[in-house]
Amino acid sequence: MTINEICKRLFEMRDGKYASGQIKIIPSVAPERIIGVRTPELRGFAKELYADKEGEKDVESFLNALPHRYFDEDQLHAFIISLEKDFDSCIAKVEQFLPYIDNWATCDQLSPKAFKKQPEKLLPYIDRWLASGKTYTVRFAVGMLMQHFLDGKFRPEYPEKVSRIRSDEYYINMMVAWYFATALAKQYDAIIPYIENRALDPWTHNKAIQKSVESFRITPEQKDYLRSLKVKTAKPAGDMKGAVLYVHGRGGSAKEAERYAGLFPEFDVCGVEYSNYEPWGAGKEIYDELLRLRQKHGEIIVVANSLGAFFTLCAGADKLIDRAYFISPLIDMELLIMDLMKESGITEEELKRRGNITTGSGEELSWEYLSYVRAKSVHWNVPTKILYGQYDCLVPYETVSAFAEKYGAEITVMENGEHWFHTKEQLAFLDEWILLKEKRR
Repeated sequence: MTINEICKRLFEMRDGKYASGQIKIIPSVAPERIIGVRTPELRGFAKELYADKEGEKDVESFLNALPHRYFDEDQLHAFIISLEKDFDSCIAKVEQFLPYIDNWATCDQLSPKAFKKQPEKLLPYIDRWLASGKTYTVRFAVGMLMQHFLDGKFRPEYPEKVSRIRSDEYYINMMVAWYFATALAKQYDAIIPYIENRALDPWTHNKAIQKSVESFRITPEQKDYLRSLKVKTAKPAGDMKGAVLYVHGRGGSAKEAERYAGLFPEFDVCGVEYSNYEPWGAGKEIYDELLRLRQKHGEIIVVANSLGAFFTLCAGADKLIDRAYFISPLIDMELLIMDLMKESGITEEELKRRGNITTGSGEELSWEYLSYVRAKSVHWNVPTKILYGQYDCLVPYETVSAFAEKYGAEITVMENGEHWFHTKEQLAFLDEWILLKEKRR
């Protein structure tokens, strides 16, 4: 199967909804590079290609055709390498591929079977990868130490190597935290001194504790002790420790909150995972979570993305929130629904009569939803800063501007920005925007 035939096959397996979800959780990959093939299908395709001895040369050509055009090709590449049984052949392919990995998903999917049989031969390569300075090469090295050297092959010098890592890269620090959380579950007595002696940087230290406390493999007594070791970062006199609640948009998840932890180092950052996308239901869940946080913390910040901003407005919880950051906020939901109806040729009378209609593009329209939106009276008395992309295709600038004028919000427009902040440049802009606004408080 030639490279073009492999690519054609990937597009035949494309799932549009899955692609939309992938775009949101893999921000370092441009959306146009994501085809949207589900992982089980990719694994099955990799096994098919690997087992096809007649097409072995074509598979080699595919593996040598770097960089790949599509993210799904990278994923397929990782799964094919992972099937390789010969260590020397496998390590050569891994070393060839590592410099081209540009996202956490491909990095974490690369799990060669050959390494399980001869892990000792892997150690010199791990040392070199750790010293590479390349984000996903370092992340992969830590992942290999976590996967192969925390059980029978564990040695005290291995966590020592990981503890010495210092980086400004979120995806490296998250992997270090993951490593120590897993190590605490498997080698508690050997690892707890690293936490007690604060061998990690404060953010990674606290994140490792957080992930450990969430683990079922840590005893209640160990969890209580770990909580007592959490680092309280120095704060200006009179400043209050608080919480940040991240409210995701459509297709997102509470896990996205993790990337904001480094932007609010003095706050406990968490996400709300609302169980439905109806504004009355999602709004209540957000309210309940804010009420829970208010009972524990002195200051509450909300970071709401896209549809999450609308649901936050529906929560009626402005008295529980001290300040807010809205990113590409969907504010006027009635306008958006009416535009969708117009594009699909659906009248109000038809929607009212039928109750629910699925458009040709897969959008679900509901008369109950539209009626709720029209009847809902929004009260918002929260100091709010809004980040808006110049080329936002979902939210007209006039809508955001009218909201800002009515409620005294501050708008920042990113030149060439889009509705979903997903590219490296856009995410860097988002980060700098929050850090600058927090610094100027």
